[in-house]
Amino acid sequence: MLKGVTVTACGSCLPEHVLHNRDLEVFLETSHEWIFSRTGIAERRIAGPGEDNLTLSLEASRRALRRAGREGGDIDLVVVATTTPDRMVPSLACSLQRELGARGPAFDLNAACSGFLYAMAVASRFLVSGEAARALVVGTETLSRILDWKDRSTCVLFGDGAGAAILEPCPCGEGIVSLCLGSDGRGDRLIRAEGGGSRMMASLCGNLDGSDEALRELLPFLSRSGEVDPFLRMDGGEVFRFAV
Repeated sequence: MLKGVTVTACGSCLPEHVLHNRDLEVFLETSHEWIFSRTGIAERRIAGPGEDNLTLSLEASRRALRRAGREGGDIDLVVVATTTPDRMVPSLACSLQRELGARGPAFDLNAACSGFLYAMAVASRFLVSGEAARALVVGTETLSRILDWKDRSTCVLFGDGAGAAILEPCPCGEGIVSLCLGSDGRGDRLIRAEGGGSRMMASLCGNLDGSDEALRELLPFLSRSGEVDPFLRMDGGEVFRFAV
């Protein structure tokens, strides 16, 4: 008989630095009242020097493990949901697995705002099938690193932090009752961050000199012109209309 899946413990970690709406008033044409009345947000946490997705997710995971009465070695699946990984390779999940002493599969998943739910769904499938006995699911972001702090349509909305959950089997019919995932790719241009992807990677031309002409001819992408926008962009009005 198929097993059920339950969340046995959770943990979270926030950066130390608090950025209140009043702080944004200093350099943005906005106000606490305007932001709070439209979003419900009064403050957000911002990762500082020495804080990144690994440090935040590691502390969140350790707190979840302590609450579950488990150790890193008890985990045989790590799934991390993030749109702002610390680096392209290796995955954040692999680095987290190493720090915790966990084992088994470890991989990142990018589903933006719904990433944690997607990660829980994927991990649940592993547990139900018996391919894993105990999973660590983490959602972590350092979105402040890709925000344009002069763009009030985005920078007032996002912050940094990490949350972790331990998933384990339970009797069928208990725990997570149902999972339903869906996407609509027609809205893929409404929220975007182009910088860092292979289509918009920063050109290497700055590292080349006149002696590298043969390299340019063999690798034409090195001569790509145009500026790369490194920031998160969003059409807020269209996002709202699309969502509802």
